[in-house]
Amino acid sequence: MAADYCVICTFNDSYLLKSLLDELYLYFQVILDCAVGGSPMPEILWTKDGKPVTISNRIQQLTNGSLVIKH
Repeated sequence: MAADYCVICTFNDSYLLKSLLDELYLYFQVILDCAVGGSPMPEILWTKDGKPVTISNRIQQLTNGSLVIKH
């Protein structure tokens, strides 16, 4: 029987984030929380190595701005 797992993380340190992602197993997902506010709500743009993250079936941005990365 397969189990569902979810790792919820907030990181300011890219080394720790890379270490975590390197250890993830198949079928895991990571949710990178984005806690922002304002009126109007600011636009949230996730980047990796200075380039915008491409949204796909594997990488999704939630309506609250958080990023979901599925293996």
